[in-house]
Amino acid sequence: MYTVQDYASLFIEREKITSIPVNVKKIARAKGYIIQTYTHGKTLIDALGLNEHAKRYDSFTCYHKNKCYIFLADGIDKQTEQRLIGHELGHIEMHMSMDPTRVLIGYKDDDDTQDRLEKEADEFGAFIRAPLCLLEAIGVSSILEIMKEANLDRGDASIIAQALLSYRSELTAAEAKLAEYRRTRRAHLRRERSKMMAKIAGVTSITLIICFGVFCLTASVFSGLVLPDLIGDPVSSAASSHEASAPDPVSSVAESSAASQKPADQPPTETEGSQPSSQAPTPPRTQPAVQQPQTHYTQPAAPSSSTPIYTPPASSTVPPVSTPPTPSSMPNTAPVKPEEPLITITPYTRYYWTGGGTKYHLFADCYHIRDSEYQIESGLLADAKAAKKYDLCADCSRRNKKG
Repeated sequence: MYTVQDYASLFIEREKITSIPVNVKKIARAKGYIIQTYTHGKTLIDALGLNEHAKRYDSFTCYHKNKCYIFLADGIDKQTEQRLIGHELGHIEMHMSMDPTRVLIGYKDDDDTQDRLEKEADEFGAFIRAPLCLLEAIGVSSILEIMKEANLDRGDASIIAQALLSYRSELTAAEAKLAEYRRTRRAHLRRERSKMMAKIAGVTSITLIICFGVFCLTASVFSGLVLPDLIGDPVSSAASSHEASAPDPVSSVAESSAASQKPADQPPTETEGSQPSSQAPTPPRTQPAVQQPQTHYTQPAAPSSSTPIYTPPASSTVPPVSTPPTPSSMPNTAPVKPEEPLITITPYTRYYWTGGGTKYHLFADCYHIRDSEYQIESGLLADAKAAKKYDLCADCSRRNKKG
């Protein structure tokens, strides 16, 4: 069940009261309440039959034709006017009944009930004119300070001073509870953080082990497949190097025969003429013949000419020209469609739209707009919004996700 202070706190929060003194008359008029003196509202008072009520009370509130009328006695000062308006606001906030047969607000025929309602309205008016939270914030505590800061009389200031003591004790208890809650919350977060770090460490270690195993497996497969191709076959390498170093026998024979044959009409050189006839010529030094493998060539029968004819070995013949495979033997495979690059959505992404519809598109060839009778326009997201295109095309979104 709400107390008077609870109703006042809700009113202060709803009306955004953040400074004192509070002008309750301005707040009442802003809420649509009509404030009149007994003299100015005499016509309505007579029509409603509230003359006796006006003589008995300094102020009262009535509800007539969906409007609230606050009537005040004539000749009151500003402080009393503020107190009476705050009192009537308390009747409206706490005691208003929507019964159309009851014109007066906050009035009961029972005297005890009426006294209780009047006391609650007085307290409500004091609480909204001197909010406890503001008094605590500025450090006001004594009755005189409350009277000066909030423009209250001594009776209302004493009510506020007593309530302020209770408010401060409740605030201290609430601060203690809040501090305890914060300590408990921090301890709970530390425990949760420790558990999370343990889980992350476990998952990380397992991931590292798996990655290391995959790396080792990949390295072993790579070394088994690639290194032999890089190093090559040692037997074939040795054979190729031997063949490269051995001289060609046919070319050697041809060179030696060309050197031995000397043209008949070539005159003798000075060296040959200067040799004494008695000295026998020194035979030329010949290199030892290198035994070549017999598989490289075949020595045919000597023709009429002394120059040998070279016959290439069987292994050096031109390989047969390979014929292309027939279409029937080729595998029946469909061409692979290249993947479409994804479009990264940024503030500078260009969109496309037409004069019709409310969608904008990521692709200019989207089937929704490529055959449109309207002209395709393009621009940034702000341009699309300005053209009243509010949503992205669902097909363009799915197409961009598929890539």
